Amino acid sequence: MMKKAMICMLALLAVGAAAAQGTLSVEVTGIEQAEGHIMVAVYGQHQEFLEEDFVLSYKAKVGLEAEQVVELELNFGRYAVAIYQDLDGDAELDTNFIGIPKEPYGFSCNCMGVMGPPDFEKASFDFSKDGQQITISL
Repeated sequence: MMKKAMICMLALLAVGAAAAQGTLSVEVTGIEQAEGHIMVAVYGQHQEFLEEDFVLSYKAKVGLEAEQVVELELNFGRYAVAIYQDLDGDAELDTNFIGIPKEPYGFSCNCMGVMGPPDFEKASFDFSKDGQQITISL
């Protein structure tokens, strides 16, 4: 009986370690207009990057500062973050007639794509410690 209890405890510890989580701080810089919301989407390796299948989404009211920090609770792992400033409150990234964004946006690793958004690999980073911070410029 003692051996069974010990095995169960070890299994629970292994599951808990696999799902370790912490706070990721996303510092958003380059905010030029103190209006609207910062819309954040976090994608893991198993999600379609820039589709509606994301790990976590978050909406934060824009303050008066040109920089803002958004704190997210996530399991440790590999992620890519996409953000935009929703100036008009329609919860969509507005684009012109050829698809170029008209509202400020950015990606983790401050990467940009060529003739479109970057892919997951280019924008991804390893989230491995509580309190880790990334910076995304709009």
